[in-house]
Amino acid sequence: MTSSVTNPIQRINQLYWGFAISRAIHVAAKLGIADHVGEAEVQIKYLAEKLSVNEDRLYRLMRLLASYEIFQETDKYSFIATSLSEAISTEAEHSVSNAAHMVTKSMWEAYGHLEHCIRTGEDAYTDLFGKGVFGYLNDQKEENEQFARAMDNYAELENPIIAECLEVGKAKTVVDIGGGQGGFLKALLSQNLQLNGTLFDQPHIINHTISEAFLMTLGGQERDRAEFENIFKKAGLKLSSVIETPTVLSVLEAEILG
Repeated sequence: MTSSVTNPIQRINQLYWGFAISRAIHVAAKLGIADHVGEAEVQIKYLAEKLSVNEDRLYRLMRLLASYEIFQETDKYSFIATSLSEAISTEAEHSVSNAAHMVTKSMWEAYGHLEHCIRTGEDAYTDLFGKGVFGYLNDQKEENEQFARAMDNYAELENPIIAECLEVGKAKTVVDIGGGQGGFLKALLSQNLQLNGTLFDQPHIINHTISEAFLMTLGGQERDRAEFENIFKKAGLKLSSVIETPTVLSVLEAEILG
């Protein structure tokens, strides 16, 4: 199952079983497998002992990952790293390890509830757990912390790029609402020395920051400009411009309605 497959039946079959590789990447990142496999061959027996996992099951997992070029099997029971596996190594410069194992048990269950969302328009978390995703996470310390680390992981790759695209003009103060651990705010302030910044997020995230110093199933959605204009209007704001960035994100600028 590689990207070279072009036959429609094989391709749709590959996509259909996509949840399997998704879960395999999650497990690999959570176990930290990529931290123990480099350019030199590593034997499955050694790796299983290092990770304290079942040798046979680990080998099956590694073969699945290798079929997607995440690790390479050089000989039976022997593997080396690839550029893809290095991306989930915590030692990599631009690691996405935290993001890769964000799909926790509740999120896995939520996406399994997709049909219900499509049929009813409800979000999966509310139907499964009686509250939305953030309400649920507030009650789940470990999952909440992992979600925050994942968001920070995504953001740290995009923050400097987005900050460069944002013209702050003569502004003196910026408030980052839902700013996580403050990575974007830090990038923006470092590029605009005249600014003062305020970080706003959940108390436990802010406390963590101080101490350190897809979508329908979750209730969210992608929105076009008209939809954002409507949301902003309800909040007493006017969407004045949309700034595209080299990332998948855009910057929305708004003015307070007079």
